[in-house]
Amino acid sequence: EELDAVRQLVLIDMAFNMGVPRLNKFKKMWAAVHDGDYPTAAKEMLNSRWAKQVKGRATKLANAMHNGEF
Repeated sequence: EELDAVRQLVLIDMAFNMGVPRLNKFKKMWAAVHDGDYPTAAKEMLNSRWAKQVKGRATKLANAMHNGEF
């Protein structure tokens, strides 16, 4: 609820793509999101097997997490 719409959409997209249980394993990303440290959250998104699998999509979503805009 406290996240802006863009960052909520990023997390929804990730949940749809990989499923909530797998998304919940992004512990460092979640810690950064809860701290409002979006640059670190974006870095943690890209530092994952998911990012290697989806490539450009991960970059787009990480940039949106970092900047708060698509």
